[in-house]
Amino acid sequence: MSDTRVTLAEQAAAITALARTAEEHPELPGAYFVLSWVTPGQVDVLVPTYAGFEAWRVALDVPTAEVVPGNCASERHHLEFLTAVAGVAVRAYVMGYPVADGGAA
Repeated sequence: MSDTRVTLAEQAAAITALARTAEEHPELPGAYFVLSWVTPGQVDVLVPTYAGFEAWRVALDVPTAEVVPGNCASERHHLEFLTAVAGVAVRAYVMGYPVADGGAA
């Protein structure tokens, strides 16, 4: 096992931010969450649909202008935004780009 030099206590703020979001916005669609020792002060939220991504954007009061395209690999385009909840960075993203019919490209 690797020595990450990060304790669970250092991730407590991220856990609390995620819990707070669930309490304040219970209607949000479920997502894949990453709380990592690599970025202990951040929550990554992979939302599976564009409609769900938009619901997260609206709930977290993120202006549409702050949604940006990303590219983690040439075949893995995505849209994302970065905001803060309770002082913790929250990065939400959806894979692919929307097309005219609302599906993924």
